[in-house]
Amino acid sequence: MDKIVPSILFNLQETDQLDEPSKSSTLFTSFSDDPSREESPKALSDRCLRELMGKASFGSLRAVMEPVLKHMDLHAHWKPPPLFAIHVFKAIIYSIQSQNSYFVIQELINHLDSMSTADAVIRIGIATVLSNIVSIAGTSIGPLLLSIFNSLLKHLRTSVDFERSEKCKDSEAEKMYQEALINAMGDFANALPDYQKVRVLPFMHFQ
Repeated sequence: MDKIVPSILFNLQETDQLDEPSKSSTLFTSFSDDPSREESPKALSDRCLRELMGKASFGSLRAVMEPVLKHMDLHAHWKPPPLFAIHVFKAIIYSIQSQNSYFVIQELINHLDSMSTADAVIRIGIATVLSNIVSIAGTSIGPLLLSIFNSLLKHLRTSVDFERSEKCKDSEAEKMYQEALINAMGDFANALPDYQKVRVLPFMHFQ
């Protein structure tokens, strides 16, 4: 997987589209809508990624997710706006079994943990990706609901404390990171059914 997944992602990316804002929306276009693209390297890679994730069992998800995260790190795909990363993780979330969606969210949060000392722009990118996919996975997260909110709140508190310290060199970037985390929590909460929102509100009140 360490070679297969990066190869799929490399072919999935089209540099000219990432560099031109006017074309960035094509990253989210369904390839089946355009017959002329069906056999292009990008279309085939998109299909391979979705089929790979769709057939992956829960036990094998980590073997696929780790190369994806590593590829995003090495090729600076977290830098805002992280359009390519959003496209990839949406494809993953939509392709895997719904009950496994929480695993992808947790892996992203764990990756954010490992990047706690990275530049703010990288953390902003990861938080932005989370914000874009948590609503998709929201209704299937179940018992890990409070754990995920707790993790996001922990990152928010850590960022606020860091921003107020003398070590922070870019308070504006740190505030953007905090806003991205708040957006992720808001998008997640909006996707929850009412009975789960009732569980979240008291939890956030006591944090």
